[in-house]
Amino acid sequence: VSWVGLFESVILGLLVVGVFAFLPLYGLKDMRPVMIFRREPVSSPTKWPYYVSAAMLLCFIFALVFWHMQDVRIGVYFALGIGALIILSAGTTRFVLMGLNCWHVQSLLVRQAVRGLFRQGNATQSIVITLTVSLCVIFSIFLIEKNLDYTFVQSFPSNSPNLFFVDIQPDQKGPFSQIINRKVQFYPIVRARVTALNGQPINRQKEQKKRQDNLGRMFNLTYRSHLLIDEKIIAGDSLFRKDWTETQVSILDTVVHMKEMKVGDTLTFKIQGVPLKARIASIRSRDRESFSPFFYFVFQNKTLSEAPQTLFAAIRATQNQVGRLQNKIVTKFPNVSVIDISATIRTFARLMRQLSKIINFFSILSIISGILILVSAVFATRSERILESVYYKILGAPRSFVLKVLTLENLAIGLLSSVMALIMAQIATWMICRYILDISYRAFILSCIGIIFITVLLVIFIGFTASWSILTKKPVTYLREQPDA
Repeated sequence: VSWVGLFESVILGLLVVGVFAFLPLYGLKDMRPVMIFRREPVSSPTKWPYYVSAAMLLCFIFALVFWHMQDVRIGVYFALGIGALIILSAGTTRFVLMGLNCWHVQSLLVRQAVRGLFRQGNATQSIVITLTVSLCVIFSIFLIEKNLDYTFVQSFPSNSPNLFFVDIQPDQKGPFSQIINRKVQFYPIVRARVTALNGQPINRQKEQKKRQDNLGRMFNLTYRSHLLIDEKIIAGDSLFRKDWTETQVSILDTVVHMKEMKVGDTLTFKIQGVPLKARIASIRSRDRESFSPFFYFVFQNKTLSEAPQTLFAAIRATQNQVGRLQNKIVTKFPNVSVIDISATIRTFARLMRQLSKIINFFSILSIISGILILVSAVFATRSERILESVYYKILGAPRSFVLKVLTLENLAIGLLSSVMALIMAQIATWMICRYILDISYRAFILSCIGIIFITVLLVIFIGFTASWSILTKKPVTYLREQPDA
């Protein structure tokens, strides 16, 4: 995203957030001061400003995503996702507030704080929904970034290979080892397609329509008689059965997720037009956080050793050795492709940081809108709050009691928004890690608790600052200001 585009996005974001924050307040009509002895009803807010502001917000999100991605489908999906998140937050908030409203508390302090949430014109639901949606986005980005960083950066062992060499010809094996000048493990690769499972043909067109990996693509087969250091058998007694005479194959558990199969089933492959039928002898699993080479299908040596093949190699090199090795290999063997996985990881991490900065920026704008609604709600209910404060003080309650009531009220808003956002973000992040990124998931509970703590303190501070004039209002001064007192 260019700086000009980002600046324009910021301007549009501020405009839309301002409309979203203040337009609902236009529905509050006749907000006249409430008298202590003669109370005038406050008319309820109209609904159309909320609908208009929500529609404008979704249109803005769609336009912004389409502007940067140039894809209508992604823009629609993103806008619908945000809309669904808002609807889910609204439903959950209403359900929780209904439960609080029916909660009978013995403590006077807690009871008054809970009743303060339902003060007429308090906009508690709008505040909680806005903060929940904003915090949910921030929590989700934070958790996804932490999981990706843990999986692909922090878990990257210091001795794991970072240079991969593809398409090495069998007759280049010796000269290649001399140039590398170290012990190199070569992995044979045979290109093939899966054509049938238990005699049933594989529908390639139907398979390729799947969003995740499928059996309709080309696969790299290999052959060996042992497990790799990061592999283990999860089905079957060993890699290959000694009591079977037919051709055997060991499959990775990822293949089972593509299509249901088990030990004893048969797979038919086509290797350069030649069919090969093999029986599944075992199912392997591997450490998904390892960068060691892996293959979905492993055959016995006698099966594929004579098939047309290339070699694959992986080594570990320091950063100052990478460029020199790349130049040597490309110069001597133009057919060999060199992949520097460490550079890929650094680029991926940088892109993730840039993306998270942009999304977090607009999430922070949404939090600002929630804070503005919180401040606006305090001023909109100023007369009610002053009246309650005067009643407390006339009845003998100290200023500390009023302060505790307001603090508990803001604590409930901040805690409710944060906890709801964290639960939804944890569920969303788990689904993304499990079904889209295909990586292990970690909750990072301690980090999330820290963010919740900061959020709650911020909401309490904002609410306390906006209510300071109410706390300092003396009963005598307030009574003198009432014309009918």
